Amino acid sequence: ETSHHTSKESCWIILHDFVYDVTELLDSHPGGKQIILKHAGYDATEVFEHFHSADTLEKHLKP
Repeated sequence: ETSHHTSKESCWIILHDFVYDVTELLDSHPGGKQIILKHAGYDATEVFEHFHSADTLEKHLKP
């Protein structure tokens, strides 16, 4: 089902086996919305861990 949420209107990503709706974060993401949209609908754990600290999920996202 996550593969249906790949647009700026509805953007979901998978991180550490949890699904996150990141639609509201697109415009405020410091790295730009394009990087999130590129991985929308899929497991973005590897890319996420490369750029973010371990506590980023707890601070900014809830499954």
